[in-house]
Amino acid sequence: MTSELETRDADIIDIYHGLLKIEETFRISKSDLRTRPAWVLKLRMNRAGSGRTFTTFELLDSLRKYTCSHVGENVYNFITWTT
Repeated sequence: MTSELETRDADIIDIYHGLLKIEETFRISKSDLRTRPAWVLKLRMNRAGSGRTFTTFELLDSLRKYTCSHVGENVYNFITWTT
């Protein structure tokens, strides 16, 4: 329901979708402030032009399946856990 009687339905839907993105960002920032790099990753992945867009939650879920060990200077070992 809206008080914007002169606004087109499509415009209201677009505004609502923008609100969902803002709410997603707030949920993440409240739950885990360490996710800021995931926001950057999300932007870079979505700009890569693969035709697929990712939500921050999808990226975080995927990243949580990996562990990383520092082996030496600029050398890291990544392990993925699959089920």
